[in-house]
Amino acid sequence: MKNQTSNKSNIEEILRNAVNYWALTLNIQIIFSLLYFSTVYLLSFYFFKYYGLMPEFLKAVKVGETDFAAMQKGILELQKTQNFASFLIVSVIIKALMFPLNIGFFAIYRKIDEKLPYSVSDLYAGYRGFNFFKFFGFAVFWGFIYLYANMAFLPLVLVWAFITIFSAPLMFFMNVTIFESIRLTIKAIKIDFFTILICCILAGIFSYFGIVFFFVGILITFPFWNAVIYSMYQKYFNEIKK
Repeated sequence: MKNQTSNKSNIEEILRNAVNYWALTLNIQIIFSLLYFSTVYLLSFYFFKYYGLMPEFLKAVKVGETDFAAMQKGILELQKTQNFASFLIVSVIIKALMFPLNIGFFAIYRKIDEKLPYSVSDLYAGYRGFNFFKFFGFAVFWGFIYLYANMAFLPLVLVWAFITIFSAPLMFFMNVTIFESIRLTIKAIKIDFFTILICCILAGIFSYFGIVFFFVGILITFPFWNAVIYSMYQKYFNEIKK
């Protein structure tokens, strides 16, 4: 009973802090979401056409108007082509280019903790100097592992996402390597597995909840992930206290 009470208290504390960070930065979150989704969509659309996938995709959709099974078969065949494999690789790189935007939120949340002024320019902290190469490289590495895990065995995707949940803030604030960040993340998970798991699940649900509101709401809810990750990081890895 004592352990359950402790877990509930930790979850409430983490989520309460996350909501506070999220509420204080709503305007910046909208900018983040617009930049992220518009860039990913436009570049993905361009390369989808560049690799000649659009005609075959539209053809499969057209067939689907009268034969849904045939459409599924057509899309599956499209996914087996070399051009589609090349498109997936490019997609990983596109998302990796946008990943440093997430680091900016950690910089902003730290300024909120320290009661320092912050602005939209802080959102680009992950692109400054060596930070870009560090976090772009991490995102490429993470993205390819995610991609191959997804193709090999879907549950591995969830495991990979879980054991790297603190990697970005650890690399940003404590300047550790990718593998050291994974080791420290696993150590934290062992200490408080239930709390971290529940917070991740709730963060995932809320982040994509905005889709319900005509897809526009996701511009506000999508970045909530970063607030929860930072809040958990402060709980288990506060390097300032150390």
